[in-house]
Amino acid sequence: MKIKMEKGDKIWDYMGGLLIGLLFTACTSLTTDKDWAKNGKVRLVLDWGSRAVHTSVFDYYFYAEGNPVPLVRRGDVSGYEGTIPQGCYGVVACNPDGINLDLSMNEGYSRARAIARSSVSSKGTVGMISQPGNLYGAGEEEVIVTTVVDEAVVLTPACLVKDVILNIRIEGGSDVSVVSGELAGIPPEVCIPTGKLCEENYASVCFPAEADGINRYTASLSLFGLRTENEAGIKVPASLSLTVEQKDGQLFVSHTDVTDQVNEAVHSGLTARIELDLMVHPLETGGYAIDITDWREGTAEVGGTVGTDKDQTEK
Repeated sequence: MKIKMEKGDKIWDYMGGLLIGLLFTACTSLTTDKDWAKNGKVRLVLDWGSRAVHTSVFDYYFYAEGNPVPLVRRGDVSGYEGTIPQGCYGVVACNPDGINLDLSMNEGYSRARAIARSSVSSKGTVGMISQPGNLYGAGEEEVIVTTVVDEAVVLTPACLVKDVILNIRIEGGSDVSVVSGELAGIPPEVCIPTGKLCEENYASVCFPAEADGINRYTASLSLFGLRTENEAGIKVPASLSLTVEQKDGQLFVSHTDVTDQVNEAVHSGLTARIELDLMVHPLETGGYAIDITDWREGTAEVGGTVGTDKDQTEK
């Protein structure tokens, strides 16, 4: 009987200690959250305007001065409101469910970026990427968090993925078809808070072509953008190639330079979509050539610009 009593006492002691620990943890968490000597309230609002939203969740990254690793808070597409330590932060907001991309967020505010994943179908080809999709982002270099709880920072998210549409027409008979293509000289990374393309690397992306009528084909690409020049001001060439298949099964690969059209489109303020009209025609010496007959701005929704408005009011 004595032994049973000792075991029962140990159980009650364990349960009592566990309950005290839970109560202490709860009180500590509550106290820390409301410790206004150290913490402040932050309120962020996302302004989408009249644009459609194609995601349901947003992550908010708070970069304290001198710290490349952010505090991360999850909110939604309307914004975020919560408590974090007082101080000055750079803030980056983006959705975590982008397609064919990875987020690199632990190298500081200015290096917060999205990176297109390597293409699974590239079979080890260096610089071949998958087409990224569904990424929105915004940034603000300075957000001051204090005990004033009615301060709001309005962020305007931008669509960080652009569309390139190719309209292809075959001249000189219907015995050939366009099978696929490749666009080279494109940036695989984008800076999320600014929406600017990262300058370090170049890449290529492959795409299929689909029939769109008699002797007509179309292809759609999604990219972070088209770079016009590097940091030294030198034009970065953009090269387009198409694989053409004859009726007898023989394949030809034709190349053309689209640098001038890309530069003209970007310098004209085009940010969301570009359409290129192409004509493929046979050569007397064999093979095929690609001519660019026109380019124009597409009708896709413009993704907005990365930026903020501050509305700070004190009671």
